[in-house]
Amino acid sequence: PVWYTKGFNPHIKMVFSTPLSVGTQSLCEYLDIRMDREMSIDDIVSRLNAEMTDEFCIVEAYEPSNDFSEIAWATYKISITTTGASEDMAEQVQKTLTTSPIILTKKTKAGEKEIDIIPLIASVRTELSECGSIEIEATVSASTGEYLNPEMLITGLKNKLGILSGDPTEEYYSIMRTELLKSDMTKFS
Repeated sequence: PVWYTKGFNPHIKMVFSTPLSVGTQSLCEYLDIRMDREMSIDDIVSRLNAEMTDEFCIVEAYEPSNDFSEIAWATYKISITTTGASEDMAEQVQKTLTTSPIILTKKTKAGEKEIDIIPLIASVRTELSECGSIEIEATVSASTGEYLNPEMLITGLKNKLGILSGDPTEEYYSIMRTELLKSDMTKFS
């Protein structure tokens, strides 16, 4: 029983939190839905899950205590499988993502502009995994005015280090959003 807007073309009153690029995975998606009558939280979760595909599930529902505009940061785990992956390359990735400048073109509603992405990165930690991939955990800006798409980290690494420039069937990466944070770095909920 969701609430619909009034007027000629009614639509459901719902808002999704920060956007994800196609192909990016997430463990923390938020959806704000306005209801037109009282329902128990358990009933909301079970009704939503009954309509989901096997890949999706509603983990939790609750009365919101924060507004989506309070989201300031997002943490991502990025796994890169590339030729020559080593401890040295992991250190080069760490140094590259913490040393200005990495100038990239960002598309905005007003057009394109050149930005240094380093000031939009709060923290980065890299390591070589046991399976030989470069693992990155990065917390980047997710605020409305300074949203940094995690794909730009990959683009910066391609430009600066030449990684992922070989056979795409052998070199690839994955991005998983793991957490949304407020400006004080506390978990958004």
